[in-house]
Amino acid sequence: MDVKSVKIDLIHWLTELQDISVLEKLQGLKVAQESSFELSAEQNKELDRRLGKYETGDMKFSSWEKVKEGVIIMGAIDIKQELRTLIEKENDLHVLEAIKTLLIKSSLDPVLKEKLTSRALKAEEDIRAGSVYTREELEKKLDDRLGL
Repeated sequence: MDVKSVKIDLIHWLTELQDISVLEKLQGLKVAQESSFELSAEQNKELDRRLGKYETGDMKFSSWEKVKEGVIIMGAIDIKQELRTLIEKENDLHVLEAIKTLLIKSSLDPVLKEKLTSRALKAEEDIRAGSVYTREELEKKLDDRLGL
């Protein structure tokens, strides 16, 4: 029997099958087959190389604390890089001055830093909740407040 014939035979059999336990087993086989993967020859070679290093004691390991510390440091590096990119793209002098002021003051005043952090977190919550004004709504609100 060729592959096509086997498939057709199985399709006919499945359409008539009523036994839920057999269907669940077949579903399990399907899921297992879909989630399995094959390593390439290059991946197998690398895995063997690393297993060899492990078995000979040539591998160095890090504690979970050291790994977490590295992740935190990398997160800070990523944020700094993103800020550099955003600042390089920014042309509005007022925005740049505000950033400079914020960074200078936040490093000098821990109370201000706490207030600004709290405000930023609150703003993020408001954004997630959809509690924000459009530019037009804000301009109207300011005009009303200023009597314009």
